[in-house]
Amino acid sequence: MTFSRINDERLGFRFNHIVDMQRTLEGRPWTFDRNLLILQPIDETDDPGGVNLDWCPFVVHIHDIPMNLRNEQVLTIVGNKIGQFLE
Repeated sequence: MTFSRINDERLGFRFNHIVDMQRTLEGRPWTFDRNLLILQPIDETDDPGGVNLDWCPFVVHIHDIPMNLRNEQVLTIVGNKIGQFLE
């Protein structure tokens, strides 16, 4: 992997293999020096300075949900209340 500075607020990462990029994206969120790294894949036609970096997926653990409410419909509703439910 190599990286380059795009501007004062953005870095670009180039992976040597697609599997490395997929593993990195699936392992989100990542931090560096206690700062959130928001990663978005782009291709050669995208402007790296114009990529939307307004959100980052998180795994959220919700405790004490009654057993009768532990289903996909309820969890989707709860997930959409705190953000966007993503599977």
